[in-house]
Amino acid sequence: LGSVMDILSFVLVLSVIITTTFAFHQRLHSEWQNSRNRIFQSSSEINDNPYQDPKLQEFLQGDGINTAWKGSTEILRRRKQIPSNEYDPQTVVNKCMQALQANDDPQLDHGCCVLLAFKSPFGLLSQGGLDPGGYGRFLRSTNYNPLIDNADFQLIGELIYSKDSLSVRQRVQVNGWNIDGNINKSLFDFYLSKNEDKWLVDVVLAIPENSN
Repeated sequence: LGSVMDILSFVLVLSVIITTTFAFHQRLHSEWQNSRNRIFQSSSEINDNPYQDPKLQEFLQGDGINTAWKGSTEILRRRKQIPSNEYDPQTVVNKCMQALQANDDPQLDHGCCVLLAFKSPFGLLSQGGLDPGGYGRFLRSTNYNPLIDNADFQLIGELIYSKDSLSVRQRVQVNGWNIDGNINKSLFDFYLSKNEDKWLVDVVLAIPENSN
């Protein structure tokens, strides 16, 4: 009788563990889905969809983006170039842009490393296994090139928040070099979302010259 009771007790405990584990994973999946839906909904509310950038999508789906980057992320903490709940969205954008302004200081594609350190876990920058070397290669070979080693930049206009105030867009005007080697003014939109009380970058979107 004792053995039977022991077996029943074991089965009962095991069923509780399985049920609890399943419920936990269901909750995590639900939170992930809600966050992802919020990003898509918010991008629609501010009249742009940051996931509709064919050049970046094509790059993420192409070959060679996983070439190992030779740098180190250890310096980021010392330079305060990592996410913090003390940073508002504009502080995050400024930190990323300042790092891109001296992209290869103190290491190759350090600016890209900083931007990716601030990437949102649910944003486009988190897809495709993108590393600083790969992202730098994308920026240099497209109309995003003005971001790299830009001469100067300016945050344009006020932050545009989503209805739930958990996503935001900040436009930036950049004086930088295009892929032809000429300096000109370009516009970029930073899309950010709040995750674990920290503002993070979902994606940076180049604005066509004929857009408002």
